[in-house]
Amino acid sequence: MISWSSVGFAEYGQSESFKTYVNYVILPSYDIHKRMGLLQTTMTGETLENEMSFRNFFSIRILWDETMAKTAYQWTKENPGGVMVGLVGADHVKFSKGIPGR
Repeated sequence: MISWSSVGFAEYGQSESFKTYVNYVILPSYDIHKRMGLLQTTMTGETLENEMSFRNFFSIRILWDETMAKTAYQWTKENPGGVMVGLVGADHVKFSKGIPGR
């Protein structure tokens, strides 16, 4: 498992496979959210003055993937021999750069 210091993620984020993940998964997801008008409302229902930028969308997405991966990792570490089933959207596992990559 990669150490998620700023250096660790900077190196991870420079890989060609991660760039592919961003271009084929995160960017299209952003575009779909934009077309559906979902970038002016937060998950808690707060209305934003302006549409969320791609940079903010990307940051939130990476944090979300990181949180899900960390939670799964911690559970499996605390429950050796246990079975974990994760029900997540396909975009969070494509190219193994979302949850599995972390």
